[in-house]
Amino acid sequence: MHNLHILSLQNSDLNGELPSDLFAMSSLRELYLSNNNFQGVLPDRWESLEGLEILSLAKNAFRGNLPESFGLAPKLRAISLMDQVTKGGGLTGSVPSFSKSRSLTQLIVGANKLDGTLPEDLLIAVDPLESLFHVDITNNMISGTVHDGIGKARSLTELNVRYNKLNGDLPEELSKLVNLLTLDISHNKFSGPLPFWMKNLASLTSFTASNNKLSGFVLDFASLSKLSYLDLSYNQFEGTVPPTLLASSPPDDKVVVNLSHNKIEGVVPADLSRLYRLSIQLQENEISGIDEDLCKTDGVNDFDALSFGCNGILCPVGTWNSLGRQSNEDVPCEPCKKAKFMGTTNCGGSSDSAISKKPTVILGLIFGVGISWMML
Repeated sequence: MHNLHILSLQNSDLNGELPSDLFAMSSLRELYLSNNNFQGVLPDRWESLEGLEILSLAKNAFRGNLPESFGLAPKLRAISLMDQVTKGGGLTGSVPSFSKSRSLTQLIVGANKLDGTLPEDLLIAVDPLESLFHVDITNNMISGTVHDGIGKARSLTELNVRYNKLNGDLPEELSKLVNLLTLDISHNKFSGPLPFWMKNLASLTSFTASNNKLSGFVLDFASLSKLSYLDLSYNQFEGTVPPTLLASSPPDDKVVVNLSHNKIEGVVPADLSRLYRLSIQLQENEISGIDEDLCKTDGVNDFDALSFGCNGILCPVGTWNSLGRQSNEDVPCEPCKKAKFMGTTNCGGSSDSAISKKPTVILGLIFGVGISWMML
């Protein structure tokens, strides 16, 4: 075992606590033990595995705190402890900062019972010129505000904190995360307007902030040429759809925008027709019209505009269906006297419409990289 570099025993129905002999494998570089039935508290001896680079313990039943020694393992660069809850465990306590680690670049601890606040000095020792890192703390119980110190994590490329209890305004320190590609703060309790400093996140490709308490006007994100996925649904935004929305996005790129379930009003502007492959969700707002030029842009909403005109973007005032727009020949926008605005998705529980008797398939766009070491 002294010359073993990779140990892969995932999906093997192993149980009990991690054996102490594991920490004598000084040559071990990669350890994959996910989707077993290991339990108990994680040992705090990981610095003894001096060659370990990848550790995947996802989908077991570990409990207790995250070991501080993860941050002391000299070569450890990727940790996945995702979902210890399903099998009866769940990591607890706060997220350590691992501020002394120079190697750790992927920390995946979603679907646990972690609480406390985000650490101010999270992975600050990682050199952004040498490596970039990804943090996933989804579906835990992290609360409070995002500390100003997070701006020190210049190496951060992906930050996913959805399904937590974070609140308050987004701190300006986030604007210092110049390498950030993906930011997901959805399903929290953030409030207030979107800050103008977001225009400084020049590398951002995906921003998801749905299901919060954000308000004010919708930013146009006009300077973010790489942003191709924007989800601000289920908030309290008002005003109109900005004509300069994603103005610097390449016109031939696929762009997904979800502004549904807010308080946006007025007419959807023709300026958006410059985005030939725009997929835009606007249902359940207070929108009164759509410029005809946008309805004639064939590629809008995956060519639903070509097939159904303006109805492919929003159902007209006085009509409805469960999507708030037409995307299928068999599911048109049906009459509804209660529909005061475009894009109505509910007609007060009406059962006499054909749409209520037909199944509706809603296709969503999922950003991911497929099967990775994190799931192994």
